[in-house]
Amino acid sequence: MKRILLVIVMFLGSYVSMHSQCDVSVTPVLCGDPTNNVYIVDPTVDVAMQINDALGVPVTGVSWLAPRDFLYMAPSQTLYLGTNSTNIFTNTTYFNGNPHSSALNPYPTAGAQANATYTYTYTLPGTAGCSPSSGQITIITGGFTYDSFCKDDTTTLNDIPLEGYNALGGLNWYTDAAGTVSIAATTQIQGGQTYYVDLGITGCSQVFPVVIEYGTPVPEAESLQTFCTAATWAAAGFTNPTDDLSSVLVCG
Repeated sequence: MKRILLVIVMFLGSYVSMHSQCDVSVTPVLCGDPTNNVYIVDPTVDVAMQINDALGVPVTGVSWLAPRDFLYMAPSQTLYLGTNSTNIFTNTTYFNGNPHSSALNPYPTAGAQANATYTYTYTLPGTAGCSPSSGQITIITGGFTYDSFCKDDTTTLNDIPLEGYNALGGLNWYTDAAGTVSIAATTQIQGGQTYYVDLGITGCSQVFPVVIEYGTPVPEAESLQTFCTAATWAAAGFTNPTDDLSSVLVCG
């Protein structure tokens, strides 16, 4: 009986070891939320991403689903993950959002957008020995952009999603990057403005920009416009000539 019990204990111990939690490691970051695998980073530096097995050893052979923009197998934008979805060379995949001029690099030459969110989905090889076998890493390039604002909207700071961090509202907001001038979370936002928010993530002491953009850009035109009178239109042979403001068509 003791021998059987020992075998069972050894088997269970082995099973638990082989199916322990996989841990994600992302460095360097401006702010990290490992619980949700969300990381705010400086897109101009190499950001190393690793998935560690049950023993804390980085896994080699991690596959990344498309889109794989700005993912590389080595630092300094070396060996991009383009058509090759699996990093078979190293146990570290790098995010680098710098602009580039390589005609062979499939990623946008302008680089990663500022204050944008990039979500990457990974799958571990069967030899990883930990779970889950797949997951997502969210990279935020310095801050957020809210691009659904329309003129005369009554949207408030509480209504901006911020990747779920503002779901309950009530975050601390500021009008300056230093976080010294506070503003109520119920403040109605204005297009073209930048606000700053404390996300309330443990260990993150700084505030992050939230840029407000119009969902449809405001129409642009010269401030002074010249219009013909009804008499001028009639003299030119146009029918139904008018010269009142209701005839001016503005779109956009």
